[in-house]
Amino acid sequence: MLYEDLFITFPIFITINLTQPSSKLSKELPPNSFFSCRQIVSMTGQLIIQFLAQLGFILYVLSIDYFHELKVSSEDYYIANGDF
Repeated sequence: MLYEDLFITFPIFITINLTQPSSKLSKELPPNSFFSCRQIVSMTGQLIIQFLAQLGFILYVLSIDYFHELKVSSEDYYIANGDF
């Protein structure tokens, strides 16, 4: 797991380190409040996009023929010593 994290984050850190600062600053001021209409609409849009993507993926997985719910025919969920 550590190696996976290193292979994912290390190139990001190198890329961030190699980028240069902007040559000129923007004159646009930051918003006065975190809960302004613009931020609320942006966050709501992101939540809707994420929800629709997850819903679409669930519907896709459920439409696959080999995916079905596990139906247990027995109520005995315990394994006895001789069941191996």
